[in-house]
Amino acid sequence: MENFAKPSKIMTKSSIHPNDFSRTTAQDVLRLKIHNQGPLSVHDFMMIANTYYYATRDPLGKKGDFTTSPEISQLFGEIIAIAILSQWQELRSPSRIKLAELGPGRGTLMTDFLRIAKQVKKFRDAFSISLLENSPVLREKQRSSLPNETVRWFNSLENLLSQAEPRPLFLVANEFLDALPVHQYEKTLSGWKERAISLAKNGQFAWDFTKTSGVNNSVFQSHKASFLEIAPERSQVVFKIAKYINTYGGCAIFIDYGDQNLDGNTLQAVKNHSYCPILENPGEADLTSHVDFSALQKSLHNLSGIKSIFETQRSFLKRHYGDLHLENILKNATPEQARHLQRGYERLINLDQMGSLFKVLTLLPKKNICNSFIEDS
Repeated sequence: MENFAKPSKIMTKSSIHPNDFSRTTAQDVLRLKIHNQGPLSVHDFMMIANTYYYATRDPLGKKGDFTTSPEISQLFGEIIAIAILSQWQELRSPSRIKLAELGPGRGTLMTDFLRIAKQVKKFRDAFSISLLENSPVLREKQRSSLPNETVRWFNSLENLLSQAEPRPLFLVANEFLDALPVHQYEKTLSGWKERAISLAKNGQFAWDFTKTSGVNNSVFQSHKASFLEIAPERSQVVFKIAKYINTYGGCAIFIDYGDQNLDGNTLQAVKNHSYCPILENPGEADLTSHVDFSALQKSLHNLSGIKSIFETQRSFLKRHYGDLHLENILKNATPEQARHLQRGYERLINLDQMGSLFKVLTLLPKKNICNSFIEDS
């Protein structure tokens, strides 16, 4: 994982809200739940720990736990803007659209996005900004990054999608999906069991098992390996967004580390830019797992009007004129600025760094269904 890059994340459906931690910690909540209910599934453990983690800090940058692509180079957000602008033009430049970002961190990506958007007045005038963010700490960072912009913040994807009148949706989610919780199942001598966390005699968190629930037996029967990791919330997020685009048009871009047809245990914890034991200090480290993009694509099978494009981050950035964009920026850059821009872009596209580790899934409508949103000429 390149420099342990992570963004701001939020649970799309959670019985735990950031405000619940005003007088307690994640570990207090986890211990109480385990004491009252028994072993806690990896899914629920991860959900509680991450909700607390993002609600109580800015985890980004050298002083935080990880660094994201937007923090590495301004070109990342600018090239995403070029990609979305191109799709907006492909759909005949609808005059009213929704622009949304899931897990916007400090607002850096959106700041860079707007630098390009403002160069095309009709495009910039077509949208206000919608951000999906639960963390009060990160909302303040975003507010500071976007001081003169009209921004609406949302606590749930459902509220974001239903906001105002229906209109084409142009959405980006950079490293959002990987922090949504996963279920883990392991094949034991007595059959498949769900991995869980309990309390050892010394009061420390310990690995355990609980009975499987909510999974069809056919899933286990068709799975050849002895370990299974699934993330239903991720597929639900992608499906809901794709369904909206299938109806109203637009596009969605998901960037995350992972691959297709993943197998095995990919759960990990990161603290101070280093891996750390998952159970050591829950709520004080970023818990994530690799995104299985094939599972996301399978969730779209019933949406015949949606086309999905899966590729590496390198392919995406170069396909949307990243090399040319860099070349144009360098014309007006000082030698020091040029070195910084070139190093940052190389880090984003290098196959030995983020270029192949990170993947991109783009969702597009197969047909232009935005005609009703186009201004009369």
